[in-house]
Amino acid sequence: MSQLLTLKLSDDVYATLQQQADAVGLSVAELISIKRTIALIILQNKASMTYS
Repeated sequence: MSQLLTLKLSDDVYATLQQQADAVGLSVAELISIKRTIALIILQNKASMTYS
């Protein structure tokens, strides 16, 4: 199952994301997906450290 998420970004934010994506050969959507995944991993690690 998948869901569609639409983001409304300012031109400045989009331009920054586009520059970051171009620098590593990704699309903006791919970059956002990877950043989201990394953020979730960090949050999970912090949570597991808190309860250890």
